[in-house]
Amino acid sequence: MLGITLSGGGTRGLAHIGVLHALEELKVKIDVLAGVSSGAIIGILYAAGYSPERILDLIIKYPKMSIFQPSWTKSLGFFELKALEKFIKIYIPENDFSALKIPVTIAATDLEKGEEVYFSEGEIAKPLIASCCVPILFNPIKYQNKLLVDGGLLNGLITKPLENCDKKIGVHVNPYDKNHALRNTKDIFERCFTLALHNQSRKNLALCDLMIEPIELAKHAAFRWDKVRLIYEIGYYATMEKKDEILKLIEKT
Repeated sequence: MLGITLSGGGTRGLAHIGVLHALEELKVKIDVLAGVSSGAIIGILYAAGYSPERILDLIIKYPKMSIFQPSWTKSLGFFELKALEKFIKIYIPENDFSALKIPVTIAATDLEKGEEVYFSEGEIAKPLIASCCVPILFNPIKYQNKLLVDGGLLNGLITKPLENCDKKIGVHVNPYDKNHALRNTKDIFERCFTLALHNQSRKNLALCDLMIEPIELAKHAAFRWDKVRLIYEIGYYATMEKKDEILKLIEKT
């Protein structure tokens, strides 16, 4: 049984689409998926039956600025993610984990208890939105008597849901350039975001049998939408570079 975990990473997470496309071409059968933040979104859409090409098309056509809807009342963040909730309910109308074709576990952070929370059954939309809720930037999600934010706050690459898998592949989309100059507030915010996702992720990658980490992503900001197709291609080619390792791993499952 093969499990794959997809890290968070803002728009860098779109590289996961290319990774999944490459794995399909290599005829790799995925038995279990896990994801955080953008990795959770891509994983859920794929598990719902959308092809990588279709997911890329949906992302390209999605009106990006609709994500940033100001939060006006009793706000704990600058923006709401209601548009993302609407998107999920349109393309996964069943809105239930039981409707997925591949078992998926996603993670969010319980902000009050400071704990990871896993979701693999029941409603999809609320926990999925919570998994993407970057603290301060977006309003936290209240769900199941918890105040939930981005799963990457504590763990950018979850491996616990794959414990019963014979083989595990970790896809990490947050490499960073140690020599990158930090010129403004935006650069500082993105570096903090990347470091927060990076630390625990490195430990969990060591628990995987194979790691896919597209190094080229270090050149790209985590919150830019102007290079969606390029980021997708980076994920695709980084996976194909590991073709022999992947096929050797699959032979053992």
